[in-house]
Amino acid sequence: MRKSKVVRLDENREVTVKEITPKMMMDIFGQGRDQDAGANDTGFSKDMFDSLCREGCGMSVDELAGLYGSELEQIWLAFQEINGFFFKTAARIGLSRIPELMAESLTRTFGEAFAGSLKTGTQMH
Repeated sequence: MRKSKVVRLDENREVTVKEITPKMMMDIFGQGRDQDAGANDTGFSKDMFDSLCREGCGMSVDELAGLYGSELEQIWLAFQEINGFFFKTAARIGLSRIPELMAESLTRTFGEAFAGSLKTGTQMH
């Protein structure tokens, strides 16, 4: 059963954060391997990041960009919680840069001030 968590943004809005599929994990791991090898140091491609956002919370990058920082933070924390297996697997197979690449993608998309304040998956328990 796919794990999910409802994040209530306010009394009228909520976002369902979902566990990403194994296919999405493999696509991300493939891009992570390329970047571990030095192919790109700016995070995931815009298309990959948008796909991850759509699968993980049902919103595009553009839709997420319209949220407040506190709302994005709630979604990010729920994503880390629901996708713990993804982060553990990345670490186990030697893709230690996956959380860093996600943070770089967040920084590129939402700006340094916001993304720098988010905890990365490496800080999960």
